[in-house]
Amino acid sequence: MHYYTHHIGDFQRDTANLSDADTLAYLRLLWIYYDTEQPLADEPKKLAFRIGSDADTVQRILENFFVYQNGFWNQKRCDAEIEKYHLKAQSAREANQKRWASKKDLKSDADQILTKNQEPNIKTKAVAVARPDDVDQKTWDDFLQIRKAKRAPITETALTQIRNQASKAGLTVNQALRICCARGWQGFEAAWVKPDDRKNLQASSNVLPDWAPKRATGA
Repeated sequence: MHYYTHHIGDFQRDTANLSDADTLAYLRLLWIYYDTEQPLADEPKKLAFRIGSDADTVQRILENFFVYQNGFWNQKRCDAEIEKYHLKAQSAREANQKRWASKKDLKSDADQILTKNQEPNIKTKAVAVARPDDVDQKTWDDFLQIRKAKRAPITETALTQIRNQASKAGLTVNQALRICCARGWQGFEAAWVKPDDRKNLQASSNVLPDWAPKRATGA
């Protein structure tokens, strides 16, 4: 997403004790979060390079404004804004589908005047994407639950994107989906997986290894 609601009062209150440099670093970290629609990877040095800051500053901001979980830094406010964005986008898509369906009905039957009781039923039932043969049932069921919780129904396009990114990461689509289930992701990008994660997954085709870092949740 390239737009989000910036609450000036809340931001000023939360950053009142920060220097100008720290405030800018925090703001740029938020921009990365919103742009990727994903939590920040636990890589302070790489993040610092991306935003023109230093690793110590980034680590300090992460620990004070984000929550560490399963190798990533999450932020409730960002997650809420991203979810709101997806709900609005989904609502707009549904409205467009209804509008185009109505226009199609009117064009095909232009000479007929429809009364309120004669209006055609344009509702269609969503077609579920079948489980791929190379994905086990439990992994598929768990992934569908994540997509459902995020109000993001799985589509052929989304599944193809995940498959392409899994191949790019050197993983099977089943392994990629298990990572999504472990980390609560609704999608998958090769860049989000560290080399050690790939090695652990590639070493076993049936059991998801305990590769997630064991660290306490940050405040």
